[in-house]
Amino acid sequence: MDADEALRIGLVNAVHDPVLEKAREVAELLASKSPLALAAAKRALNHALQGDHVENLQREADEFGGLFGSEDAREGLTAFAEKREAHFTGR
Repeated sequence: MDADEALRIGLVNAVHDPVLEKAREVAELLASKSPLALAAAKRALNHALQGDHVENLQREADEFGGLFGSEDAREGLTAFAEKREAHFTGR
């Protein structure tokens, strides 16, 4: 099966050519986000590969809640309110 067929039948949600250009675009988007939030998301996703659904939801909620006291959270909320780009520090 080729990429166009996989897209047509819904096996994939996008096909990119060249793929490297799209990979760079996604990498730049991720790099613009809070390193703390990205690390929390990665931990939650890795944990989701094991355990049960309820435990995974609790883990996600714990990770999310742990971010609220961070400087990055304050910066993100302030930047949103001021309609500007956030500048995250990882703290």
